[in-house]
Amino acid sequence: MKKAIIAISGGIDSTVAAGIAKKEGYELYFLTVDYGQKNIKKELENSKKLAKYFGAKEHKIIDMKWLGELGNSGITDLNIHFENVSDDFIYVPYRNTCIISACVAWAEVNHADVIYTGSEAGPWICPDNSPEYYKALNNLTAISTKLNKDIKIVAPLNDSDKVGNIKKGMELNIPFEYTWTCVARDDKACGICQPCRDRLQAFEKAGMKDPIKYVTEKDSKNYNSNIFLFITVLYVACILISNILASKIISVFGIAMTGGVLVFPITYIIGDVLTEIYGYKKTKKVILYGFLCNLLMVIIFFLAIKLPYPSYWHNQEAFVAILENTPRILFASFVGYLIGGFSNSYIMDYIKNNSKIKFLWFRTILSTIVGEALDTGLFLMIGFFGTMGNNVLFTMIICQTIAKVLYEVAFTPITYFVVKKVRKLEEEN
Repeated sequence: MKKAIIAISGGIDSTVAAGIAKKEGYELYFLTVDYGQKNIKKELENSKKLAKYFGAKEHKIIDMKWLGELGNSGITDLNIHFENVSDDFIYVPYRNTCIISACVAWAEVNHADVIYTGSEAGPWICPDNSPEYYKALNNLTAISTKLNKDIKIVAPLNDSDKVGNIKKGMELNIPFEYTWTCVARDDKACGICQPCRDRLQAFEKAGMKDPIKYVTEKDSKNYNSNIFLFITVLYVACILISNILASKIISVFGIAMTGGVLVFPITYIIGDVLTEIYGYKKTKKVILYGFLCNLLMVIIFFLAIKLPYPSYWHNQEAFVAILENTPRILFASFVGYLIGGFSNSYIMDYIKNNSKIKFLWFRTILSTIVGEALDTGLFLMIGFFGTMGNNVLFTMIICQTIAKVLYEVAFTPITYFVVKKVRKLEEEN
C-alpha cells in the first residue's frame, strides 16, 4: 500500500491535507514537531485525536525545541506578545524546512512515497510555503536521498485560501473540532491573534460555524471588555463634540472650514483602531451607536431651545445660534457621517482580509481618503449647495478632505502605537 507522511500540526490546512491523502488511498504516517510553540499542548492533543480519527499507521512526535530557543518569533518566545501590527511575528525562521527535512528522513527509511504538508495560497508570509520553495525542495530531495530517491513533497492546498480549505474539509468530513489555530493559548482560542481572526472570518465566509471554543463567543468577543467600552465612549464623545463645533467657521491659512475639523478626524483614527482590532462587524455597530447618540443630542437640544425661559435669561439667542441646526444641515450631517464612517471601516477591513497588502498605514490612509471624501462631500453638498458659489463649495470640499487626510497621515504613528497597545491589553485580559 502506498505510504504518505503527513506533517500534521492540528491546524486546518495540515488536517485537510491529511484528508486528501486518505481519500487518495494512502496509508498515513503522522509526524508532529515540538519546536517550542506556545500552543504545543493543544497541538499534541489534537494531533493525537486526528491520528486516531484517520487511522494513522504511526504517529511520531519529534523534539525540535532548539528551533524555538533561537528566538525571534511570537509563536515561541514568551517575551513577544501579539501586539505587533505586522504578520512577521508568526514567522519561525526556517521552521518548515526543518519539519519537512524530518519528514523526508522518515520517508526515506520508511520507504514512503509522498509527503503531504498543509500550505495554503499566498501571499506567503513565510517564504518556505511558496510553490517556488516546494519546487526547489523537491529538486533538493531528489539529489540528497539514498535509500528512497522517489519521495515527492506536495502541498495540495497551495492554490487555495483558508475559506477554500474549509469548504474542501467539509466535503471530506474533516473533524474541525479537532483542529487548532490560536498561537497565543492552548486552552481556549483567544480570538484576538491574527490566526484566530483569520480562522473566524474564514468559517463565516464558508457558511460554517467554527466548532472550537473561544475565550468568548464569536459575536461577543471582547465586546464587553473595558478597553472596547472605553474606545466606544471616546468615539461617540468625539462625534458629539465635532457636531457642536461644526457651528463655528474657522479660517486656516485663509481657507474657511468648520470647527468640527479639529476633532472629527479623530473619529476616523478611532474607527481605524476599532476595525483593526475588533473587525468591521463590531465597528459598524459602534458607528450606529454614534449616530443614535448624535440623534438623541439633536432632539434634546431642540426641546431645550423650544422650552420657555425666564425673563432674566439673556443668552437665548446665543444658545440657539450655537446649538440649533436646520433640518437640512442635520440630514446632511447624518448622511455624511453614516456613509463616510461605514466606507472607511469597510474598505480598511476589506483590504486587510482580501488583498496581499498588509501595511496598516496603507489601509488607514486609503480608507480615510475615501471615507473623508464621501463624508465631507455629502455633508457640504447636501447642507450648503445653493447657499454659496459652486467654486467656493468645491474648494471647501477639496480643502477639508485634504486637511482631514493629512491629519490622518500625521497621526499614523499614534495609530500604530494605539493598535499595538490595545492588542497587548486585550491579549493580557
